[in-house]
Amino acid sequence: MAGKGDGVGVAVIGCGHWGKNLVRNFSTLGALVAVVDPRVDIAAKFAQEYGVKALSLDEALVSDDISAMVIAVPAELHAKIALGCHCRGQGCLCRKAGGPDYGRCQRHCRCCQRGGSYFDGRAFIAIPPGI
Repeated sequence: MAGKGDGVGVAVIGCGHWGKNLVRNFSTLGALVAVVDPRVDIAAKFAQEYGVKALSLDEALVSDDISAMVIAVPAELHAKIALGCHCRGQGCLCRKAGGPDYGRCQRHCRCCQRGGSYFDGRAFIAIPPGI
């Protein structure tokens, strides 16, 4: 469960507008271990360019190599993906995962607590124990 530099292993979900920059930055830090994108050809392109795995979201959520997810998808998908990460005890970074929906924020908090993660409601950062 480590990146190339024996630190945190990060998967970036979404290789589009923001995601391509996050992929580059986490690769530079030596933390990038996988990319996820529903456009399989795009994921394969980034995986090859950065020397990491191209995974489906389901594969990334259960991968032992990944200790944190960075969500870079259209805003309307943030909550669903972040909630999936939280409920599986997977750390994630996602801005505005709950939006203005108080009930959704409460669900994120409960999932984080069950998984032993820290939940930061300002940036929606869920950090699992040990990171």
